[in-house]
Amino acid sequence: MNTPETEISTAQRSLRCMTAALLCALQFFVLIPSAIFVGNADEFNFSLGELLPHALPWIFASIVGASLLGWVLPRKISHASTVVLICLGVGLYVQSALLLWDYGQLDGTDIAWDAHFKHGLIDAAAWLAVFACGLHFRSFLYSNALRISAFVILIEIFALFPALRFSSEVAQNSETDARYEDLFRFSPTQNAIVILLDSLQSPVFAELLKRDPTLAEEFRDFTFLPNTTSSFPSTLPSIPSILSGVAYDSSTSLFEYFTETVAKQSLPAVLRKQGFQVSLATLPGFCRFFQAGECAEARRYPNANDQDSARQEYIELLDYSLFRSVPHHLKRPVYNDDRWVLRELLRDGTGQRSRVDGSIQLVNRFEAEAKMDARKPTFKFIHLILPHPPLRVDAQCAPLTKGSRLTNEGYLQQARCALRQAARLLQKFEAIGIYDVSTIVVTADHGLRLDYGTNQPAYAKKHGLLQVSRALPLLLVKAAGHRGDLAKSQRPAQLIDIAKTLGDTMAVQHNLPGENLFRLEEDAERERLFTDLSLRWAFWRETKKSEAGTSAPRFVARGNAWDPHNWSKVE
Repeated sequence: MNTPETEISTAQRSLRCMTAALLCALQFFVLIPSAIFVGNADEFNFSLGELLPHALPWIFASIVGASLLGWVLPRKISHASTVVLICLGVGLYVQSALLLWDYGQLDGTDIAWDAHFKHGLIDAAAWLAVFACGLHFRSFLYSNALRISAFVILIEIFALFPALRFSSEVAQNSETDARYEDLFRFSPTQNAIVILLDSLQSPVFAELLKRDPTLAEEFRDFTFLPNTTSSFPSTLPSIPSILSGVAYDSSTSLFEYFTETVAKQSLPAVLRKQGFQVSLATLPGFCRFFQAGECAEARRYPNANDQDSARQEYIELLDYSLFRSVPHHLKRPVYNDDRWVLRELLRDGTGQRSRVDGSIQLVNRFEAEAKMDARKPTFKFIHLILPHPPLRVDAQCAPLTKGSRLTNEGYLQQARCALRQAARLLQKFEAIGIYDVSTIVVTADHGLRLDYGTNQPAYAKKHGLLQVSRALPLLLVKAAGHRGDLAKSQRPAQLIDIAKTLGDTMAVQHNLPGENLFRLEEDAERERLFTDLSLRWAFWRETKKSEAGTSAPRFVARGNAWDPHNWSKVE
């Protein structure tokens, strides 16, 4: 039987208010961020275990504040505050776990807010229903505040067991940090180097060549292959296909593809077995498929200490949590034109302001630490997370004062910054004496939904074809010892040719598929497949659930890939 409200002590009122506040605080600062982290771990530099300690001050402040309010406020106000907090906690759960609408990848592209009008009505109705029920059953909620709070928290904790497991896996991967220095060591005799500029389109490079004659000088000795296609429009499937020469085709699960093809049969695996020192700087999700000490997180190069940078990244995670937790009509001010409300309010000037910062700092570290002292021939894979949206810098790599909408011109300027970073690496290789003994590839993993020099985009749309620019990544190649002006070739290349090209050039035994880019004929007839598959799920989890048989539109290019007339859909 419930105790009459008039007989509840001040301490009990304080405890109930504190319990309701704990429900809200744990959800917003721990449980919802953890749920977001599980599905997007490749977007973060730090593990969940490194981020969540930064929630403790917020949780402590919330429960202490609520406890004091429950203690000092009049009985009726304390009662109402507790009920409101319980309703808020339940509402947070309903919105964040059940009312999940697809707003895209939140990568700086414009959001079609008006298209979610119906979702806004559903959200509003759900929140009104929660608070209406809270008002009607306020006595029950107040009397059972502890039980209700505990029940909701336990439901969410149970759903987050995968997060705890993945956090442990990331922590194991972080052990590779002890040999980060191998990334900066090069051989005086033989090196294979891949510099990957995330999402840089070949039409963008061509446009920049027209505008800026100095670009040709920065990449002299290279051959530009504009007629190159990627296999996918997103990073997660593209990088494994570049490293292995085998594009994921849904005939097996992703985990099987990674463990069998990427880990055991890829170019890094082949070179490692034949005496090369292998080093990769890329997204942390890929690192578990390579040996300890070989793979570093490409974005974990803060300009402050790790503690400050983890705090800043936790604030970013809170922004995503707030976006997921509020109804539709409040999401737009949270997104804040990709400037994000909490990041604007809570940043203290330390740590990375964006993924672009991490890439630039990685290049800074190469300039400071790269040296020619490796005892073995080396393979380097350097993944810079730019010019991938959102837009953060101008052509000179100076930070934009505010977030910018994704436009052709803005992206082109950020792409110029990306190329400047690649040129800085080349200059460093020249300075330490390994440029001429290195075969170097400067490439991207895919294109983007922006048209520059591609022909007749309206034709592609009319005939149900892909947006051609998404399949046109940058590709520049330089053989060891080659010197000369920047050349251009229309060879029908694919990104999956990179692995075989480097395997042949390094003169190692291999059976990597694809074509040797240095031997491919200019007028070769070749069908090049592109699968419109943008993988966003957590491929690193060992699970019985198989992605085998996943259907996605497929297209084939014959001839000049810039022309939609040369593409057709595979039925």
